[in-house]
Amino acid sequence: MTLMMRITRLFKADMHGLLDLLEEPEAVFKQAIRDMESEIGQGQQTLAERRQREERLRRASTQLESSINAYEEQIDIAFEAQNDDLARTFIRKKLEAENRLQATVRAIADMAAETDAMQHRLREQQAQLDAIIAKMPLSADEPSDTEPPVGSAAPSGVAEEDVEAAFLREKRKRAEGGN
Repeated sequence: MTLMMRITRLFKADMHGLLDLLEEPEAVFKQAIRDMESEIGQGQQTLAERRQREERLRRASTQLESSINAYEEQIDIAFEAQNDDLARTFIRKKLEAENRLQATVRAIADMAAETDAMQHRLREQQAQLDAIIAKMPLSADEPSDTEPPVGSAAPSGVAEEDVEAAFLREKRKRAEGGN
């Protein structure tokens, strides 16, 4: 790696660190909450769309069952009329409808399982968001890790006059105690 590449990386890292310090933690926190709310909202919309598709599949399933029953009646009529070719045609249509019905029932089951899993994930995400929001007012009152607590603040500089006055007091105490 060349020296210039290393210097460039160091400069970029320092700039990213500086930008991180300039960002307000509360603003970043609020943006994270907005992002989580947006993600949950998108998940809820996707869930609603899945439910609509599942309902369409259920209606298609009902229609296929009706078609199968209609084919049964037509097959009975064809056999009564001793028309084997017509009976075969309706049997073929009935079998095709039964195959579509089985595929639709499987799709409904898969969709229901996915919908339940998605609903569970959304509940968990919402619970996590609620917990974070509940902690938000507390975290604003608590001191951050970067700020020292008020009682443990490092002493600022001591004036030279204060040192001299304390020295004279200590000297007088010792002189009086020695007599």
